[in-house]
Amino acid sequence: MARTILRVILVFVSLTVAGYGQSMNDPYSLNLVSTELNANSGGRRIVRSWAQKRLVLLGDGVSVALLKLLDDSDLKNPEKVRDLLPIIRDAFSRPESIAIEADRKPRVTLFLLNYIRQNISDSEAQSEVQKTMDFIGKGP
Repeated sequence: MARTILRVILVFVSLTVAGYGQSMNDPYSLNLVSTELNANSGGRRIVRSWAQKRLVLLGDGVSVALLKLLDDSDLKNPEKVRDLLPIIRDAFSRPESIAIEADRKPRVTLFLLNYIRQNISDSEAQSEVQKTMDFIGKGP
């Protein structure tokens, strides 16, 4: 019985250390956000529980990753904007779960969304951006 408990504890510690090491290799969560952009491309929406669990930890950090992954033309592309908005909403869906205190305030995200809203010509995309701004603006 004691060996079983010890094994469970060792597995848990190993997984925790592995997860910590992975985040050190990808401090901006570029792999996660890039994977989610690909999964959401072309109007499809694939929800994966493992990704959702990690996205809710990011908060404002999600926009830092998006800025590192996307260029100006992507931010003016209505299809690409529709792909990224659910990722932002997911990152702010549970504000109490956001890992870094500074990322609980959506400063970078609101700046990014405001930039997109002002520079995108598609009125439907502008409306979706505004809805996302309203959603995250209600956070902490």
